Amino acid sequence: MSQVITKSGLEQAARRIFLEKKSTVELMASAQDLGDRFTIAIVALLEVDPALRYTGMPADEARFVKSCHAYLSSLATIHGLVTRT
Repeated sequence: MSQVITKSGLEQAARRIFLEKKSTVELMASAQDLGDRFTIAIVALLEVDPALRYTGMPADEARFVKSCHAYLSSLATIHGLVTRT
């Protein structure tokens, strides 16, 4: 994954998905670039059953996505985000 994924981008996508109840499809359609799409996809994966969430991902990609999810989970209590982690 060569795109830059930022903490602020993850937070913004999480707010839009979990607080503003925007659909992933709607957010993908409005994404400005591939980096935005990757960020939205990472956050949207939190809606997938945890037993299946990382299935089929290469190990390095799964580690990166898991670290993003851990970061978002740490913010969940602070910002009232509801995730399925």
